[in-house]
Amino acid sequence: MRPRSIATKFTLLVTILVTVIVLAASAGVGVMVYFQTEREIQRQLSTEATTIVEQYLQVSKGSVQLSSTVSGEALASALRTLDLSLYIENTQGAVLATYGTYRDITPEEQAQFIQTSPMENGMYRDISLRGNRYDTYTIPLRSSEGTVGYMQISRLNNVLPLITRTLGSTLLFILPLVWIVAAATTRMLSAAILDPLSRLVAFMDQIEVEHVSSHTLTLPPFADREVRVLVIAFNALLTRVHETITREREAAENISHELKTPLTRIASSLGVAAQGAPPATARAIRAVTRDIVQLGSQADAILDLAITHPSTTQMSCLLSPVIAELSISIPPDITYHAHLSKNFRIPMTSEHARVVWQNIFENAIKYNHHGGTLTITAKVSGSGWSVTTTNTTQERDGEDGTVFDRWWRGASSSVRGRGIGMALIRDICHIYHLTATFSIKNGIATTVVAGPSLQPSS
Repeated sequence: MRPRSIATKFTLLVTILVTVIVLAASAGVGVMVYFQTEREIQRQLSTEATTIVEQYLQVSKGSVQLSSTVSGEALASALRTLDLSLYIENTQGAVLATYGTYRDITPEEQAQFIQTSPMENGMYRDISLRGNRYDTYTIPLRSSEGTVGYMQISRLNNVLPLITRTLGSTLLFILPLVWIVAAATTRMLSAAILDPLSRLVAFMDQIEVEHVSSHTLTLPPFADREVRVLVIAFNALLTRVHETITREREAAENISHELKTPLTRIASSLGVAAQGAPPATARAIRAVTRDIVQLGSQADAILDLAITHPSTTQMSCLLSPVIAELSISIPPDITYHAHLSKNFRIPMTSEHARVVWQNIFENAIKYNHHGGTLTITAKVSGSGWSVTTTNTTQERDGEDGTVFDRWWRGASSSVRGRGIGMALIRDICHIYHLTATFSIKNGIATTVVAGPSLQPSS
């Protein structure tokens, strides 16, 4: 599963949070409206019950009757206008009058619906009947002799369904709009929040470690506090990296001096010793002297990797002389072929080129077999150049780029390993922005060093 970006996670989190807030707010508003409406209904029913008793009923001498000034039709008309149902009974439970819903209910429902227990004041109830809810209000009917009966009025309660439908339809319209606005706003805000980090990443991609001391982030005067903390911390990191690199370069310079001095002394001493020695001994001494001088040059070239950063636009060398010198060490039982022109140049110092192809040749000889072959071919195309070294090998097929790891030992190399030679090839090519690849197929090992064209050559 592909990991989500910080902006996506932030957008999802805010959208979910906003949705929860909107739903909670809607539910809260619905509850408040419901209870406010219930209180208003209770007050209205109380007022209407009092009005009916005062205008349409006459309670006296232990009986409940219509007022002499109104008719039953007038009371029915008033109840229809108010959308009310009416029920009246005396204290003995005898029904005196019914209207509306009370005419249609069964005795069992009547026992559930009608509540006329002794009471001092009016009583409000919310009752469910046949899948509907009704608001009821019951009051005692009193005369001078005391309570003579009870009156209950009721009205169909459609407040809760109405509120539910209204909130549902409103949310169906509002929620998608809220999601769109929240997602768009959060995306823009997250982009603004992550912009300093994005600029820092872009800045880091452009930094060359060798030139780290000349790179620092500058703060605009309007930068936020969080951005300032980030930039200050990053600049402090660059400073520490520069100090570490400086110490390592100084250590490399000291090592180079300590290695070169005794090698120079040995070479000078051997030169003096060769002057009075027999011819055969002198030749052997001179050969050892050449090896020591070459060892000193290679030590300088290798340690130079830790001290300087060569510019590929200013350095180049002819590869043919380097290869010709290295080919002398190829054993006679290995067939050698070289296909490169005398004018073929590569963007690298001759010392580093010698280190690269000396390690390539040493491995090609080390893992070859009697009667094997070693071939080096240089090519130039419109997209760049390449130098390919192929040799027969006793190793298995399938060895890959891990051969460039330090102290690498292949699956078929039970004793012999490649040490740091291939790692040096990788490091030198990296400094010059070149590529080095290695593969084995059908008993042929192939090492390719490639890069962009330095100049037209063949």
